[in-house]
Amino acid sequence: MAPVRRGGLSLVFVCALLAGREGPVGVRAQAPPTPDTASGALQRGLTLMETRGDCAGALPHFDTAARSAEAAVAARALFVRGQCLERLGRPTDARAAYDGLVTRFATHPLARDARRRAQALAANGKAGAATPSLTLRRLDVAEPVPSGSLSGDGRYLTFHDANAVPFRQDLVTGRAERLTLGGGDVDATRAWKLLLSYDGRQVAFTWADDRRRGELRLAPAIGGSAETLIPAGALQAITPVAWTADGHTILVVTTDADYRLALQAVDVRARRMAMVVDLGFVEPFFVSLSPDGRVVLFDHAASSGPRDVVMLELASRRATTIVAHAANDVMPVFMPDGRSFLFASDRLGPLSLWRQAVSDNGSSTEPTLVRRDIGRIWATGMTPSGTFVHGLQTGMIDVHIVRVGEDGRIAEQAAPVSATFAGYNQAPDWSRDGRFLVYASTRGAAVTGSGTRALVIRDRATGHERLLYPDMLFFNAPRWSHDGSRILVKGRNASTNRWGEFIVDAQTGAVTPVVVADVVDEEGDLGPHQWVPGRDAILLARHGKGIVEIDLGTGAETWLVALDPGVDVTAGRGCSYAPDGRTLAWSVRERADGQPPDAVLRVRSPDGAIREVLRASAPDWLMLMDWAPDGRAVYVVRQFATRPGATPARTELWRVPIDGTAPVATGLVAHALRGVSVHPDGKTIAYVTGLPTWEMWALDGIR
Repeated sequence: MAPVRRGGLSLVFVCALLAGREGPVGVRAQAPPTPDTASGALQRGLTLMETRGDCAGALPHFDTAARSAEAAVAARALFVRGQCLERLGRPTDARAAYDGLVTRFATHPLARDARRRAQALAANGKAGAATPSLTLRRLDVAEPVPSGSLSGDGRYLTFHDANAVPFRQDLVTGRAERLTLGGGDVDATRAWKLLLSYDGRQVAFTWADDRRRGELRLAPAIGGSAETLIPAGALQAITPVAWTADGHTILVVTTDADYRLALQAVDVRARRMAMVVDLGFVEPFFVSLSPDGRVVLFDHAASSGPRDVVMLELASRRATTIVAHAANDVMPVFMPDGRSFLFASDRLGPLSLWRQAVSDNGSSTEPTLVRRDIGRIWATGMTPSGTFVHGLQTGMIDVHIVRVGEDGRIAEQAAPVSATFAGYNQAPDWSRDGRFLVYASTRGAAVTGSGTRALVIRDRATGHERLLYPDMLFFNAPRWSHDGSRILVKGRNASTNRWGEFIVDAQTGAVTPVVVADVVDEEGDLGPHQWVPGRDAILLARHGKGIVEIDLGTGAETWLVALDPGVDVTAGRGCSYAPDGRTLAWSVRERADGQPPDAVLRVRSPDGAIREVLRASAPDWLMLMDWAPDGRAVYVVRQFATRPGATPARTELWRVPIDGTAPVATGLVAHALRGVSVHPDGKTIAYVTGLPTWEMWALDGIR
């Protein structure tokens, strides 16, 4: 297969977690298991532990794997056995597992982590004790997206609302003011990462220029005009992450033309930028500056490994990994005295909050648990009094399955596709033979980053789930190839930091690039995608340009439909061939004479004729979802807006015949309904509901 744009990129192989449905098996006195048996037992145990939360069921598998003659398998099994026992509230047994690892495999990389956990359990008596005086309270912030920051004095908070409009809110008075970021007719939605100065009177932000590159700007929080501190130049983006208390220096993360990242320091008065440390292709989730401005903390990782916390002295540029663990340790935030910091970790399973002390010489002791299972959070900042302010994801996204009756209407109540990781599953797609359902599931410590998202392949008959962790920072929209051997995804590759279209091997998880954006300006052009039936090719929408068919063998592109500038194919599954590979359907949003956009469904017949099948006039809209198996109709999500005296806004699934006869409602109505995939038998539908909404919360009483 020839990569279309970025030829020559090497394949990146990712281990697939091979899941099993077998029940627990007892351990008998016998010879050590063969390597294949031991490795399989380890993978089955990991699946039960991580995807089903069944630690008790996982233990016998880890016991089997721990008897392996292979050090890599046995050491890993002992370590995760200890983690399982901690989750089950059995600290004495957990300590024994860790001690066993240290005794048998003293030189193994996991031995250090095992020793530290055993020491912590011995000191604390039982892992899981949390600070009793903690108080969580919800901040009265309307529809926030945690894209901003907290001022150093703890009074002001910046964020975007659900419509991407930036605000600054006074947490004392509760008053929220829209940030003009330059005044006049400036479109402030082009600003992201809103970093407040210590006193909250200024805001540094990344501004998307006309080529979608991000330059660094500075403006008064309220009123006044913005100025460019550092133009993008040859860089793709400059993102502010921390600001010294004296206001003289802003730390930024830059992205260069090759998508390589670096932490740099901007002298505000001289308007100069200096390199601090190269970050490779991994962007920190959070960067925290010590109160005295001398030390910076951030989370980092190898391209496909877990994240650790790094401490860097700005004067010497000396970096030290201060928190290292087999799990993900992310979002470090300095406490007000600068002698300790908080960080989030999934080492206990659910994301929990920990505290790490720091000595004058940079050494550290074992971290202590502050609060178990804090939820899926995004760090925002710390107040001078020690209150941790953070975003909390409260809106859930999930995949459901429902049966369809002979009359084409929903025949039963829908059910979630999986009982595990509820609220973090999306983008389902049925295999062409109907045996498997693939979907994307967020499993890691944050919403993005290597290892945070899995491809889940679910066997329809048995319910058995197999997980793949592709080498991707983020991906979505998985689509099965017609032979079931490959899965097409859209996302950002972890090894190159490039956004584009990638193919994942359904057995190994290996990633192959197909279409990769060369610059940020091209990333937004890549729209919905789908496989072409009967040919080794994919269908790809290019927003404002058209729909193309790409031959995967030659890389040749055939333009099928031309789109005017500003006309975008609707998100998700907005273009698709009928099962015969000859009739093409797509839906777009298009404007006329400055009016709000209409949503239009069109079909191109095999003879090339294009006709409109359905139109939704604003404020209503529609999106193409999938074809009916017989190729005579398509399924469309329609949203009907609220009107005076009418029913509230609702989102429904409709079956739309392509011959022009009347559309038929299926009876499926759900909040934020999307991602519909129709089973080849036409009798089962998988779909997504819900949105990832956020709230702002404060954690008081940290001592």
